Formats: sequence, C-alpha cells, structure tokens
Amino acid sequence: MKRSLLIVSAICALMLGVAPLVYAVGWAPVEDATGFASVATDDAELRAVSGGTGGCSVTATSYMKFDLSGVTLLIGSAKLTLTLTRVNVGSGSAKLALWSVTDDTWTESSVLANSPALITELASVTYPAGGQPSLGGLVIFDSNTLDPRLVNFLNDQLDTDPDQLVTLALRVTECGTGVYEYRVGSSENGNSAARPSLELSTPTAVRLASLDGRVESTVAWPLYAGLAVLGLATAVAVILSRRRATF
Repeated sequence: MKRSLLIVSAICALMLGVAPLVYAVGWAPVEDATGFASVATDDAELRAVSGGTGGCSVTATSYMKFDLSGVTLLIGSAKLTLTLTRVNVGSGSAKLALWSVTDDTWTESSVLANSPALITELASVTYPAGGQPSLGGLVIFDSNTLDPRLVNFLNDQLDTDPDQLVTLALRVTECGTGVYEYRVGSSENGNSAARPSLELSTPTAVRLASLDGRVESTVAWPLYAGLAVLGLATAVAVILSRRRATF
C-alpha cells in the first residue's frame, strides 16, 4: 500500500510540476480609436459607420490594439465582447464585421477610415431589417474550432510578430440604403463594464487571460487534476490504515 501511495504521489507531483501558471498579460485594448476620412477620434466610443444610396460605402472604421506579449501558450478559442452605446441605422439589414490588421504602427491620432489597411474578415454579426440591437446590448465575436479565423490570426501574430501586438478592426461591410452607425464602448469609456473585453483560452479550454483592464490569474487544468488524485489517494490510505488497525 505504501508503495502504491508513493507512486500516486510521484505522479501528482509531476503533474503539479508541469502545470503552467497563466496570468493576465495587460490591459486591453492598449490603444483604440475611430478613423474617419481625414481625421481620427479618440473618446469614450468606437464607431463603425457605413451607408449611402448606391452602396455601402465606408465612413468610419474603429481599430483596437491588444498587447499579447504575456501569452505563451497556443490559443484554442477567443471571444471579443463589445457593448453597444448607440445604434442609428437605415431600414435594411447590416453586417458588422471584425477584421484583421497586420500593421500595428498606428496611433490613436493617426488612424483613418481606410488606414491602416484591413486584411481579412475574421467574424461577423448580421442584423436583419427591423432586428437591430438595443443600446447596452452585446456584440460578441466568438472564435473556436467551428470558426477558427480569429484564433488562427491571433496565433499567427504571436508566432510572427516580434512585438506581440495584435490589431482588430470593426467595420460595417454590408448594409441597405441610408446610414448605418454602430457605437461601442472604448477603453476610455467611463463605464468599465462597457469597455472591449478579449478572452483567450487554450485548446483544453483553460482560461489564459481576460484582457479587459482587470488583471487576474488562473491555473491550468493539470494542477486541479493532480490535487484531486492526491486527495483521493490520501483518503484511501487513511481508510485502509484504519481498517488494518481494527483487526
């Protein structure tokens, strides 16, 4: 029995030794702003505006820059949550999309509606005519194995970008006649709950970080598994030792 207990304890110790401690890596976004045709706006709201009568021309695009320098494990899922602060739309449907941006040299005073360039659509939400969201509602871009575009972009940036910065852009890419304006809370918003929130997890669904201005720490699953096995082995040893003492 003692030998078995020693083996189990050794396995648990090994699991505890390899269990990585994962910490939040910073504030998110570290920079965010809205770019219009010739001017940038950096205030409490991020704007995505498009419209017109002959097509969905872009009036404003919002950019968000995240510092992922503390993320050292593979990302398995990602979720960006935005909070709507204003909705002003025409009578048709509209698609609000999240795009990748590979140029991270922009500042909150330099972005424009089409600069830096948007590369690939990573996720989108389509609102039907008459089904537009309400103020305070959430816009969630969720990426996992079913739709890995955002996850793939984040992992690629971590592999190839020395500064570990990631830029995401918000834009209305499809819309009907009229103006379609969506505003969401920025990192400067007075309501902390309305600020952008990017959550990352490993492929085993272990939470890596919440990059929304709240620093927190989490422990990967092997630690919990090791503690559970160690506790069970200890309980069994105690029960067996008491039974032997009885006889």
